[in-house]
Amino acid sequence: MKKYKIGFILIEIAVMLVISIIPTVFVAVFTAPEKNLTIPALIVFIFFAFILHVALTNRILFPIARKTMEKKSEEEGFVRTRTFYNRQSNSCASVLAIDEVHGKIAYVSVHDPMEFQTCEVKDITDVSSGYIKGPFDGTRYVYYQFTYKNRRIRIPTFTARNMHFLTARVVQEAITKADSFRDSIQELQKKQIEEKKTEKVPFPYTKHIIKHPDMWSDITVNEIPKYMRDLSKKYNMHFKLINDIEMAMFNEKCCLIFGIDRDDGVILSMTFLENGRRVEYLVDNYLVVKFDASDREGIDPEWNHMSRKIRDELIILSRGLDSKWSSLLEGDMSWFEGFKRSPWCHEHHYYIEDRNKILDEIITWQQGQRSPDREKI
Repeated sequence: MKKYKIGFILIEIAVMLVISIIPTVFVAVFTAPEKNLTIPALIVFIFFAFILHVALTNRILFPIARKTMEKKSEEEGFVRTRTFYNRQSNSCASVLAIDEVHGKIAYVSVHDPMEFQTCEVKDITDVSSGYIKGPFDGTRYVYYQFTYKNRRIRIPTFTARNMHFLTARVVQEAITKADSFRDSIQELQKKQIEEKKTEKVPFPYTKHIIKHPDMWSDITVNEIPKYMRDLSKKYNMHFKLINDIEMAMFNEKCCLIFGIDRDDGVILSMTFLENGRRVEYLVDNYLVVKFDASDREGIDPEWNHMSRKIRDELIILSRGLDSKWSSLLEGDMSWFEGFKRSPWCHEHHYYIEDRNKILDEIITWQQGQRSPDREKI
């Protein structure tokens, strides 16, 4: 950020020398040789060229720098951008843009108008604005600044050779501009801190380890995530292996448990907190009552192999949960009262320590995701 290439600066110097040499050649051609004005003329023209260096550089190269910022920021996906231009007559011009959505800052200077430099807002510190105070309550330099990689980056919004009162319009405009940059960055950093406090932390991934590999465990580990892939993506759900024949699929508001039974097919249960206690109910019979022909389209009811039956049931469940029970997957518990009054209401009781530990971890994670004031899980 705000890096200058020596090569480009050397090119600038070379250009200034060329600009100085051209009029010097005219002096040498149109004056008598005995007057020896060539060297003095070269010195004078070099002096004036470097005096006019900033103005010439800004006039020639600033349009290129601005075009680079517009093109590259669009390519980088900058959105809702605030752009700050520095075109002070006594300082080299630059463009600085803030992407208020992705939290990025981009910088292009006339010192290297083709170089698009970026950094993350989260990586900068000590954002401030100010001015260098002069005598009689005046200034000739107003700026905004921040620290990036232990280096102070200072960009002026007003520079002048003469002292100006702080009450002068041009100074007040420069102070307002510097303060605006400072406020934009600080508000964006504050927003990022708030978002970090409430960001969705993914459930810790653990490798699926099967203790007793067989066809049924293979269905549990591979087929359930396969047939539930679209559902999991749509509702931002995770998978967690419970044991060789059970897989949990959950998001922050819902936890379904798919069990594989070689005699009955897929058994679907749901676990959640009820009056402060984690409970688990078998819900498959209650849910499938609402399924219709569209959920079973293309499925052959004449199963000749249990593994085929299980895979077809997974397809039907994926369709039916999405088409008939999307509110349940999004955490709506209004269905529960009707379920409690139904003949299919049956609470599941498992006294398997490892299994219950995994489900308790999921519930704890869900509570953490829903906590508005949590900072870290």
